Amino acid sequence: MAFKTKTGHVLLNPQEKRAKAFAELKSGVKRTNSGAYKLDDKKKAMRLTAEERAYRSGYIAAQNDSARAYNATHGRKKRKN
Repeated sequence: MAFKTKTGHVLLNPQEKRAKAFAELKSGVKRTNSGAYKLDDKKKAMRLTAEERAYRSGYIAAQNDSARAYNATHGRKKRKN
């Protein structure tokens, strides 16, 4: 669930931030927290640079490592339907 601040900015939880990073890596285009494409001054979609791709890949890898470490310590939880 995304939260809006008093100024109207959308804040994402870690799961939503990860989904945003996946979507940006797949499309190669930057997105806002609300899901719209970010546009430059010429109204063209802003492409990701190599550094931005690396940052997003690293973020996703860190999330995976954290989840694996948690599951190794606490065991995998089953979802209740």
